[in-house]
Amino acid sequence: MALATLAFVALKRRWAGLLLIAASLTFAGGASNLVDRIMRGSVVDFISLGAGPLRTGIFNVADVAILLGGVLMVFGSGREDRVDAPGH
Repeated sequence: MALATLAFVALKRRWAGLLLIAASLTFAGGASNLVDRIMRGSVVDFISLGAGPLRTGIFNVADVAILLGGVLMVFGSGREDRVDAPGH
């Protein structure tokens, strides 16, 4: 339901620029987690990055996209970019 609402609002308000990127990241991450849950019963897109002995924690790629999209949405909401329809 949240994914549908996000897509509806982004299309209805004609988001562009930073808000469109934020909505796209959030939607893609959420959709990826949803598909994993439906198809496999659990989320599977985990990754651990590193160079030599220096390693990151293990994290979920889709959750990173959702978090980044949410942060960008907060920063972009103050200057809502929109594509105005012709004649407006």
